[in-house]
Amino acid sequence: MDNIIKEIHQNSNDLVEIEIRQQDNLISCQVFYRIGEEEWKYASIYSTLDKEYELNGNGYLWHQEQSIGTVRLYGRDLKALYWNKYLNVRNYTGPAAVKVIFITTDREYEEVKILTLKNVGVLYLDDWSEILGNECTTDPHDDSGKWLVIKNPKDNYIVRPKDDQSVDIRIPLKTEGKYDIYFGLKNGGAWFLARLQEENFSTVMTQGSGMCQYDCNYFGKENKEIFWKTAHIRGGYLGLRRLKKIVPGDPSFAGLSYVKLVPHSKPVVRKVSCKYLILYYEPYSYTPFGFHDAENMNGIMLNDLLRLNPDEITCQTVRIGMKSLHYSKIVERVDSNSITDENTIISDPVELVKNCDILEESIRYMKGRKIKITANVGMNRPYIWDPGISEKFARENPRFIKDGSFDFNFSEVRDYAMDIIGEIIDRYDIDGICLDYLRYFENQTEETLTDIISRVKDRLLSKENRTGKALNLKVRIPADQIVYYRAMTDCVKHGWTDGIILSNLATSEPLPPVQHYQHLCKGTMTKVYGCIDGWKKILLSEPRAGDLGGAYTPKDVAGYFKQFEKLRTDGVFVYQGDVMTTIHLRPLFECTDI
Repeated sequence: MDNIIKEIHQNSNDLVEIEIRQQDNLISCQVFYRIGEEEWKYASIYSTLDKEYELNGNGYLWHQEQSIGTVRLYGRDLKALYWNKYLNVRNYTGPAAVKVIFITTDREYEEVKILTLKNVGVLYLDDWSEILGNECTTDPHDDSGKWLVIKNPKDNYIVRPKDDQSVDIRIPLKTEGKYDIYFGLKNGGAWFLARLQEENFSTVMTQGSGMCQYDCNYFGKENKEIFWKTAHIRGGYLGLRRLKKIVPGDPSFAGLSYVKLVPHSKPVVRKVSCKYLILYYEPYSYTPFGFHDAENMNGIMLNDLLRLNPDEITCQTVRIGMKSLHYSKIVERVDSNSITDENTIISDPVELVKNCDILEESIRYMKGRKIKITANVGMNRPYIWDPGISEKFARENPRFIKDGSFDFNFSEVRDYAMDIIGEIIDRYDIDGICLDYLRYFENQTEETLTDIISRVKDRLLSKENRTGKALNLKVRIPADQIVYYRAMTDCVKHGWTDGIILSNLATSEPLPPVQHYQHLCKGTMTKVYGCIDGWKKILLSEPRAGDLGGAYTPKDVAGYFKQFEKLRTDGVFVYQGDVMTTIHLRPLFECTDI
């Protein structure tokens, strides 16, 4: 039999790459290493560097690769295996032996290769006791709130403290140059903030279920290595900070092993294209992370969106029937604790509203940028089951509510909605309005839809005439419902809407159809946009966690953009735009440092 190993070498990312020849008879293999005359030990192996496998790959197969160096080859087109030698031998340089035992359909086969491990310029920052000083402990029973350092011959990582009072981590950077920055995670997911020197923090957040019965078991996989960004380092320090969100199974700083700096050698390439990118900004959902004022909310969370170079950001402002985030004279502001999607009680949105009018502060923050900012108005959600956020008009008028949502056939409901929207148009220096009929599209007719949309357009035109500033009206609607299609036929005919965003009820897959609206809008000024939702798909309803949505991967999102590009939509709207800023999706864009 010819050698199955084609070549073995240490690459620029400091992984030992084991190239294998393609053969139909391969079942599996197990990889070992040895230094000098030591016994053979299991190697920590990545069977691929494709992030799809890290995010969605089977947890069992991942763990046997990492724990006993065993890789299943059957049914997989693998050209190379990657030994993360740092996890096993740290910064050792010198000769090393690698042994691979293959199982084929007819026999087992063993190969041994010798290579010399070198210093390839990759830096690992992991001396946690030195970095954290008096802020850390090695005693697992210490309840003083210090960072816990786990260090033994096999492991080296830090675990978050038991309280919320942890200080920032400042990691000295004793180097200069352009580097790719990675975080090595012993376990869990990455939920923290990071920055270089005094720049704005950015979020480092990974997606994925921690429930092992599903393929998408990102949080449950050990020894992951995630890319953050490419940056010029000129000494100084790397700053890390915990996110404050505390929910069952909180993964924040579950196990940070090391920071890895790799000398940069590849050009930054934008991997997706889009004529017009709209990102939805949802301050309400960001408050549980500890952002209770405009300075931190916009300086961190809004900046995460700005790094993706969008054309427009639409800021969550109010849902008709819900207390508001903006300072309204018509509707109550958020002033009571409310229930989260994880069935916990939070006061965080109340703190945000006490401290600022987030719409006003976001508009001010965006001044001077060539990015439009619009107010997003959710068109129907009275939240009658949650008095903490249900607005008094809904509480006091149950006769206007049908099956849990407002019935827009009542003129009082439409007038109430128009009062709220009109106040936003008149009081705020926005670039337009986005009327969002998802997730809650019930109790609408052709007449109720055209009544509201035409009146909002008239109100925008009236302000345009006063100020000379062009204002835009977009609507996000279900892509496949006849009532909305008939209403949009009238809206397009009369020029009442500038853009139509086609969406599903809640998920991205299957992608919402757009061709029928492209035909409807052909030859008009109305644009047609595709939509990427915050959830990939709903797996099921789980009583401990609510609805479980499949997590995105870069391949998923790149595929959505390519499909909308192929369909020649006028742009893409991303609901819950923070999904696009997660650590695995950010590399799809040519990101900008703010």
